[in-house]
Amino acid sequence: MSNEKMQAFKAELQSKMSRLLDEFAEGKLNRDQFHAIYERYNAQMELADQSLGGDSVNLNAEEGGTILLRNRYMGKAQGLIIFDIRTGNIIETLGRVEVAMTEIAPTIGYFTEELMVGRVVERVVKQVSENEWLLFLVGEFTSVVTLFQNEPSSYQTVTMQRMHTEFENANRALFLRRMPISADQMVFPFLSFVQRSMGR
Repeated sequence: MSNEKMQAFKAELQSKMSRLLDEFAEGKLNRDQFHAIYERYNAQMELADQSLGGDSVNLNAEEGGTILLRNRYMGKAQGLIIFDIRTGNIIETLGRVEVAMTEIAPTIGYFTEELMVGRVVERVVKQVSENEWLLFLVGEFTSVVTLFQNEPSSYQTVTMQRMHTEFENANRALFLRRMPISADQMVFPFLSFVQRSMGR
């Protein structure tokens, strides 16, 4: 590759790195995605610099590798559990959540205690194994615990928070009746998110 083409390649690579930084800052990527893609771009930058320094290098500039890294490390919702705040009972489980209740119960209990004394509760993201993460959300009537393969991005947590609010708004009449709630009477905005993440 000529020096002129290599300089153009470096400029394009710097542009991609800037976009990567912006995407992470906007919450569109999780940390693992960022690190894997940044490492790829940085390795390509080092090779480009070596080439400009006169070394003979094999530079693979294909974008496919970056797409694979992005997908490999993306947070993927595996399933979720919806809890009734008033009773602590499970209303519904969507998808697969194979995590011990000992990982879930303390945070749900914390949410309940904080809500009982009128405190505002923020979402919690907790790593439970090497590549499994739990996202805890609390609303007016329910808590939702979502199991992710890989860390969810900020964008994904905000999306889940929005869907949780929509879930409660759509099913508000059932919650306000304060009767035993039947999941077969409810709608679940989360369903499409979980199914899409699982590739269905």
